[in-house]
Amino acid sequence: MKRLLSILFFLILPILAAMGRDLPYAYIPLSVEDGLSQPNVTALLSDCRGSLWTPSSSDPEFRRRLDAVILENLSNPDLDVRFLTEKMLMSRTVLYDKVKQETGMGIKDYINRTRIERSVELLLHTDMNISEIAYEVGFSYPRYFSTSFKNMKGVTPTRFKQENRPTGNPS
Repeated sequence: MKRLLSILFFLILPILAAMGRDLPYAYIPLSVEDGLSQPNVTALLSDCRGSLWTPSSSDPEFRRRLDAVILENLSNPDLDVRFLTEKMLMSRTVLYDKVKQETGMGIKDYINRTRIERSVELLLHTDMNISEIAYEVGFSYPRYFSTSFKNMKGVTPTRFKQENRPTGNPS
């Protein structure tokens, strides 16, 4: 029975490590009779942690997946932290830590920045009006979209469109 508990513990350990849980070695249910001494346990834990994401590591696959989920669901006003935790199959804490490490910002800020960047493309390359663009990029209220846009870009969406829209006359 003790051996079975030890095996189960080591199967669960990488999952706990991925969730950011630190377990004191004193609580590891192992003994010398199981053939696993404390130094071996320490080495095994180090190996497990080394193969998992840590806050200081860069993870391009994670970033690619995150961006894909956000872009695929950009027009969904329900795209938020909860939505991403479900789609990315991660706890809120681990997702927040990874997004913060990869982007330097929180999840909501990263989603909003992505929405604003997409709205810039739509402002410059479509004939959609501001309300249509706001809904297209997932804002429920055009006024909130305009406020967010102005906070990020320094000008209103209307003014941005007027000042940056390519003219129809090529030189």
